[in-house]
Amino acid sequence: MLVQDHIQQICRLDEVLDYIASLPESQREIFNYNAQLTKLNEEIQKFQDLKLNLYSDMADGVISKEEYMEFRAGYDRKIQARQQSLVQLKEEREQAVESNQRSVTRIELFKQYENITELQRSVIVNLIERIIIYDAKHIEVVFRYEDQLHSAMQYVERFSEIIEEVV
Repeated sequence: MLVQDHIQQICRLDEVLDYIASLPESQREIFNYNAQLTKLNEEIQKFQDLKLNLYSDMADGVISKEEYMEFRAGYDRKIQARQQSLVQLKEEREQAVESNQRSVTRIELFKQYENITELQRSVIVNLIERIIIYDAKHIEVVFRYEDQLHSAMQYVERFSEIIEEVV
């Protein structure tokens, strides 16, 4: 049964997400936003340090004034790009936190129907967004929260790839 298969898939996803959440913080740190934010901050600091050293290089005759201006502009562009990435990543982190909280609620909604044996009106109303009938032999069932389910599955896949690289 298509609906039951979808519910089972979500329940398995919930188990995997619980497993990821139960991992020690040091293992989860590999993939979380804080590690990416730290890396960006380190890159910004590196470019700021390089930019600061440019003047002494020019004063010592290591580089010309034109090179100084060119390098300085380049570092400014790199710093600005990293700062924009930092802002975007912080927004993504906030959205991920909110999304995870909503996902738990949605998963619980699906889990309550885990052992259904027949399709009831409440199941259809709560789990199915729409049913498209193309002809007598071809229909399409669009489940609620399918995009969020897809995003959660991608998260699990990326996390497992990173764990495999580390191990």
